[in-house]
Amino acid sequence: MSWMFSLIKKNSKFRYNEKAVSSIHPQARYLLNNSRLYLAAGGLKGTCSSNINNITKSSNIECFVAIGLGIIYSNNKFSFIERNDWENILNNENTDLNYLNGHFVTMLIKNKTIVIRNDQLGLRNLFYLETDDFIGISTRLDWLTKIVNNSEINFESYSSFWNLINCLSYKSIIKGIKQLNPGGRITINENNEIKVSFKYWHPNSAASIQDYDTIDMLRDLTLFPMEHDKTINLALSGGIDSRTLLSFLLNKDKTKWATLTWGKKDLPDAVIAQKLAEYYKFKHKMIYEPFQKEEDCISNLYNYVSETYSILPAYTCKELGYYDSIDNKPIFVDGGSGALFRRVVGNKMLLKGKKFLIDRDIENSYSIMKEPKADIFNQYTNNLMHNLTLEDIDKMFYDMPQIKDFGKDNWIDLLSIRYYKTINGTITQSRMDNYLTNYMPFLQPSLLKMVFNVSEKHRRSEIMNKKILKEHNHLTKFPIVKYDTIIPFTLNLYAAYGMAKIKKIIKKYPISNLDTQFLDKIPNFVQDRIRSKAVIDHSHYDLKKIKFMIDEYYGGNKEYSKQINWWLSYDVWREIISEKSVL
Repeated sequence: MSWMFSLIKKNSKFRYNEKAVSSIHPQARYLLNNSRLYLAAGGLKGTCSSNINNITKSSNIECFVAIGLGIIYSNNKFSFIERNDWENILNNENTDLNYLNGHFVTMLIKNKTIVIRNDQLGLRNLFYLETDDFIGISTRLDWLTKIVNNSEINFESYSSFWNLINCLSYKSIIKGIKQLNPGGRITINENNEIKVSFKYWHPNSAASIQDYDTIDMLRDLTLFPMEHDKTINLALSGGIDSRTLLSFLLNKDKTKWATLTWGKKDLPDAVIAQKLAEYYKFKHKMIYEPFQKEEDCISNLYNYVSETYSILPAYTCKELGYYDSIDNKPIFVDGGSGALFRRVVGNKMLLKGKKFLIDRDIENSYSIMKEPKADIFNQYTNNLMHNLTLEDIDKMFYDMPQIKDFGKDNWIDLLSIRYYKTINGTITQSRMDNYLTNYMPFLQPSLLKMVFNVSEKHRRSEIMNKKILKEHNHLTKFPIVKYDTIIPFTLNLYAAYGMAKIKKIIKKYPISNLDTQFLDKIPNFVQDRIRSKAVIDHSHYDLKKIKFMIDEYYGGNKEYSKQINWWLSYDVWREIISEKSVL
C-alpha cells in the first residue's frame, strides 16, 4: 500500500539501529532522517506525494507527506489533488480538510510542530504509539508491532469485530497501539507532547457543493478522471451498482475506458459482466488464477494477513489478491458502497429489531447484530468478548444520533458509514493503494451528504439507479445477480428474494468456493499448526473445538471451511505480532 512510517525521538539519549528500522518497510520514495525524526514514505506515485527531495540532517526542515488519494472540487469540476495542491492545502495546519473528498492521511512538519490528519470518513488507516523514548507513527499496524515487544490482541476492540456484523470500536486491535479515528488530528509540539482529536462523521460534516443534482454529482465523480486525460478501469459485476457506473461510461469514447471482473468465468457475476461486454462491445478482461502450490499459498497468506490484520478470512488472499494483475496506469473505479445510494444497508437489522434499536436495548440489539466469525475461543474468552461487545454497543448508542430524530433508514446508513465502511473498509482501501490509483464514487462525503437528503422511499425503490440506467435502457433488460443467483432485473426486493430461492432449486449456478480450494491446498500446514506449541499454549483457544473442525473438514465435512479460514487468519496474525522488536 502507499505507506508512511515515522519514529520521533522523545529522549535525546535514545539510539536505534537505522538499518534495522529501514528493514521494517520497503524502499522509500521519500526519506527524511535527522536528529529528531525518521520519516519514510513510499508506494505508487499516484497515492504517495511529498516535497521531501533528499535526505537531510536538518532538524528545522518544513515538509509534508500525503498518503492516499484526495479529490477536490474547484472551478466547477472535480480533480485529483496533486503534489503542488497538497502543499498549498496543508501549508496552513488549521485548514479544515472537510471540503475534500477521497481517502488520505497527511503529515505536515512546520515550525517544529508535526500535524497528522486523515480524511473525514477515515478511509485510510493511521496508527501510533508512545513510549518514554519515542513516538511511532505508521499507516501499517504490523510495522508498529516490530518496534515494541510482546504485542497482543486487544480484545476491547477485537470483540465487536469478531461477534457482530459491524465492528463498533475505533480502537486498535493491538494493545498499546492507538488508531487515529475518522476526521482525526494528531498534533506533536516541539517538546514532543501529543494532542489528539477527532470528529464522528455526520452528513452535515461534509461541505456543501451548490447547484448539484445527486445523479449529476455521481456522474461527475465517476467520469472526472477522463477530463484530466486519464483512462478508467471499472470493476464490473452482475449487480446494480457497477452497472449504474457503467451507464455513465457508455456515453464516453470506449477507447478511454474498459472493465474487468475477477473470478471463474462460470460464476454469475462473470457471466452477466461478459454478456454486457458482448452486447455493448466494450473492452472487458477476466482475471482468474487458481491457487498454486502449498508453499505459495502459505507465503501469500502471511503477506496478506500482515496487510489485513486478520480482519478478513484467510482464503480472501486470493479473492482480494488480484490487484497486482491489473494495469496500474488507468484509474481503477469501484462500485463499492453503492448500497448506500439505494438504502438497502442493514435491512435485516431493521426488519428484525427496529424496536430494540429505537429503545437502545443493548442485549436484544446484540442478538440482531450478532454474526460470529468462528467458534474457536474457550468459554472464559467468549464471556469476556460478549461483555466487551455489549460495552461497544452501549457506546455506539451514546455516540449515534437518536433514531427518532434522525430517521431509522438514515440511522442505519450512518451506522454503516461510521463503523463498517470506515473500519473494515479501510483495510482493503489501504491495501489497494499499493497496487492501483483507485477510488469509489459512491463513498465520497459530498455525495453522501446529498444522498441523506433524498427521501428514504426514493432510495429504497432504487429510483436514482433506475433513472441512470434508462439512459441505456437495455441495461435493464439484462438479468441481475442477487443472492448468489441470476434473476430478472425488474423484480422488487421481496419478489427477488422469492425468485432467488426458486432459481437455486431449479438451476444451481456455481458459487465461489475459494474457502475450500484454499484449505485443500494447505492440509499439512493446517495439521502442523494445530499441533504446534504456540497454538496449544494460547490461553484463549478451545483446542478441542478447533481440532474437531479440522478433523471433520479433512474427513470430508466441508461445512467448517469458513470457520477454519477465520481461525487461520487470527492465528497467523497472532504469530506475526509476537515477533521481537527490531529496536
